[in-house]
Amino acid sequence: MCAYAVMEDLSPQPALQPAGRENRGIGSLLKDATERIRSCPATDTSVVHCELEHTPEAVRGARHLAQAACRRWGMDDVGDEVVLVVSELVTNAIEHAAPPVVLDLHMADDTVRIEVFDGGRAAHEGEWSTGGEPCEHGRGMFIVSDVATAHGFDIRPDGKLAWAELRPATRRDHPSTGAAL
Repeated sequence: MCAYAVMEDLSPQPALQPAGRENRGIGSLLKDATERIRSCPATDTSVVHCELEHTPEAVRGARHLAQAACRRWGMDDVGDEVVLVVSELVTNAIEHAAPPVVLDLHMADDTVRIEVFDGGRAAHEGEWSTGGEPCEHGRGMFIVSDVATAHGFDIRPDGKLAWAELRPATRRDHPSTGAAL
């Protein structure tokens, strides 16, 4: 279930899933979330929250949601990178971790923060990890490291939170010198 909330107003947001339609697919829920993002008033600080299905198809929906959020926030200059990082972090959660998989996108002070929470290490690897050649796997976090301003993870009693922050190129600090590019 996805929701859009303004951080200044932490009151519960209405569910995007209308009563009586509990079995709608992730595509329908994400379409509703995208429409809700487009219709919300612009603010400086906002968050998008989405509990994703633990299926490979959820990665596509998460990418679309991230792209819509960046467009709404006027962060088109980092939109492609945000979508790439969302794709990598959500894919890792689905492939290597147990449910739930929760995506949060935050925008504040010209920084987009991506958080993907999962239920911790899964008993078995997903089909993407066990299929294909070994050379096809293992580069995701290198990609995240290359495009993110900062990234990391926090181990929690109930799972793991992977996160990354991205800013427009004109505001990024150069990794080796700390100077603005």
